[in-house]
Amino acid sequence: MKTQILIAMSIALFVPTTFAKPIFQCTTPNGKQIQLLDNGKTLEYSFGKVGKPEIVVRVPRSQARYYDWRGVGRSIAYSVDIPNGDVVYNIHYAYDRIEQKIDAGVAVQMPGNQWVEVNCHPKAIRVNQLDNVKNIPSGYDD
Repeated sequence: MKTQILIAMSIALFVPTTFAKPIFQCTTPNGKQIQLLDNGKTLEYSFGKVGKPEIVVRVPRSQARYYDWRGVGRSIAYSVDIPNGDVVYNIHYAYDRIEQKIDAGVAVQMPGNQWVEVNCHPKAIRVNQLDNVKNIPSGYDD
């Protein structure tokens, strides 16, 4: 009995009190995962093979920027910018209401205004809560 209590207490000490909530998660056509997690006070962006990401960036919520759909236009679009020094990762999702197509992925803006786009496979979007992100500063100037 004492052993079971000690094991339970030990597990409780090492288990985080909050669990990361997925905001966005998808797989690219070549099998890599794009993921944005809400860790409470921070957001975490990762890219790479499942379980072995090549890139992991954690930022305080106050450093991220959120862009929500303003109710105008044919595409319903949401995105979150995650800065990492001179590089910004824009995790985005858009649905074209006329063509009924999904565009999602990450756009990476590098110094010198260079961009790289990595798209999700439209049928491999497992989590999309970008339309319901809370407590992140707006990226709009107004």
